[in-house]
Amino acid sequence: MDGLTYLQTTKDGSAKLLGEYQEPIKRMIEMYYGVNYDQIKSKSRKAEIALCRKVIANIFLQKYSLHPKIVASWLGRDRTTILFYERTHKDWMVYDNRYKIAYNEMIKFIDAILDNANLHKIYSKEVSLLNELDDSKRLRKENLSLRMEVHNLTKKIKELNKNGKY
Repeated sequence: MDGLTYLQTTKDGSAKLLGEYQEPIKRMIEMYYGVNYDQIKSKSRKAEIALCRKVIANIFLQKYSLHPKIVASWLGRDRTTILFYERTHKDWMVYDNRYKIAYNEMIKFIDAILDNANLHKIYSKEVSLLNELDDSKRLRKENLSLRMEVHNLTKKIKELNKNGKY
């Protein structure tokens, strides 16, 4: 898992992403579905609104690996509902033609908003810190290995001195 994907899956990273792009995403949803954000967060069970919730939730979960609890909060649902959406996504893609069309269309729009270059800009500081952390871990292992090698060589030198061969 690269640094960007890791950051997206954390609660803070998911919240940061949705916070940064929520206005363009809300406008896009309203244009495509004719449903405003307040209706999405409402208790309404109308087919168009429910379809919109399912599609958006699964795009955020499947494509962008956002944290389910943050997605649930953004959509005004509980986490278990979002996990149900995720679990049934494959079946909906096979058996529900309206869902499949809406998902495939909506993912194009959200991809246009959340392109990878922009995601890297949002998380650039965090990704660089994670990369530094990875480098630090690698160097720590290398250092440990070198210390063990020095220890073993010192031991051999002492042994050779003891035997008078050095």
